[in-house]
Amino acid sequence: MTILTTLALMTSAVVAKLHESSDVEATRLQAKVDEFERKVADVERDLAALRLECDRWRASDFRPPQLLARTPELDEEFRAQQQTRALMAYAQQQTQAQQMQAQAQQMQMQMNQQYLGGLAQQSSQGAYEGFCNCVPARHDMFLPR
Repeated sequence: MTILTTLALMTSAVVAKLHESSDVEATRLQAKVDEFERKVADVERDLAALRLECDRWRASDFRPPQLLARTPELDEEFRAQQQTRALMAYAQQQTQAQQMQAQAQQMQMQMNQQYLGGLAQQSSQGAYEGFCNCVPARHDMFLPR
């Protein structure tokens, strides 16, 4: 055998040994990748479950979990509470609107009284003597004054 043949056989043996160790390493790394993929799938499943639960909470107006177990009695009680709240809010709005309307009417009456009082005072002082706010007739338009 020549040196080249011996060197070629030794190189192939070393390469085969390295190839075996790289296969073992690749298998070990693939197992880790599979484990990470399984963990990611678990996390995604948990995330989907949490999103569903979040949607349920939003749809139920943030009712506690014990009220999520739907029964007709709880649904009727919840509807009754919602109707009561809505009626109370409506009554409060109506009361506020009536109060604002009464205040506006009172302010209008005060302004009218002040205006009429001012007119009466001016007329009693003679501020309007000799003043006529009449519209002259058409034939009186061109008369000399």
